[in-house]
Amino acid sequence: MSGRSIRLLLIVLAVLSVFWMVLRLQPKKFSAGSEGWTGTVSRIEIHRADLRFVLERSTGPVPGLWMVREPVEARADEGAIRVFLTSMGSLEWGDILSSRADAAATYDLSEPQGIRVTLFGNPGTPPLKDWVFGKMSPDFTRIYWKEYRGHDVRMVSGIQRDELDRSLLLWRDRSLLSFRPDEVRRVTVRRYETPFSLVRSSESWSLNGRLVPSEKMENFLQTLAAWQADGIVDPPESADKAKWGFTYPEWTIHLSTGDGAPEQQIRMMRRQNRSQGADDHPEVRYLVEIDGRPELFWLDEHRVKDLPLDSRDFLPVPERPVRTSSAPTS
Repeated sequence: MSGRSIRLLLIVLAVLSVFWMVLRLQPKKFSAGSEGWTGTVSRIEIHRADLRFVLERSTGPVPGLWMVREPVEARADEGAIRVFLTSMGSLEWGDILSSRADAAATYDLSEPQGIRVTLFGNPGTPPLKDWVFGKMSPDFTRIYWKEYRGHDVRMVSGIQRDELDRSLLLWRDRSLLSFRPDEVRRVTVRRYETPFSLVRSSESWSLNGRLVPSEKMENFLQTLAAWQADGIVDPPESADKAKWGFTYPEWTIHLSTGDGAPEQQIRMMRRQNRSQGADDHPEVRYLVEIDGRPELFWLDEHRVKDLPLDSRDFLPVPERPVRTSSAPTS
């Protein structure tokens, strides 16, 4: 064999070696069960240090609705759970990094650092998955993972630790109101003791007989419909409203659809607290009470500050007359 042929063979072998190493380092598609298994999940348990979250599909009046069962009873955020289960069903992982029983602590896979995720199918059956997630990889693109009762440690891609380490508030449905803006027929806003009403007639809105621009009402109602609580006070603490400074509402908003459905009533107080930081900046929040809801809700200022709550805010801005100057006469 000539020297040229040997060099060519060595080049081919080197290329094949690199190609083999690239394939070896590529993460493999996680396939623990049949496709679509996440659609059969009916219960999620997340254990983190001394916290335990339980989310469960309801079998009550609205079957299939996701609920938070622990540490409180509340409706869950359907979108957050849908994204979470999609991530769980599409994990990809690399080769085994360690199979030693004592290696878990190195990757934050042991208690209390590890986050255990247990997914159940039909009630009363063994879990579909029982996994532990540890710290993120040095490049923050993957997370260390193992089976709860296993020792094999892998790096998994497809989910971040902060998606597992989220607060209870982010697992909950934080929407305050449930209505369709196009169905609202009347809105009454009261600032202390002074009320005013906005009334829909056909496709237009009016205030004391004066036409209200439709875009102002659309923005107002869409803002209310999109409100998401930035904090929730649950019973029994919410029953003591004075403790939270809720003495007398500054604003009260009544929404009526006019179809026999009960009015939705919102009462708000503006609260100013001072942070504990060195600069001691004031923090403005709004405490909200809603008829029929046992909780109290916190709204950050940015959700409320541009909301029109004065009757003048709904009316068209009068045009200023254009002043013209007359030419001087000689």
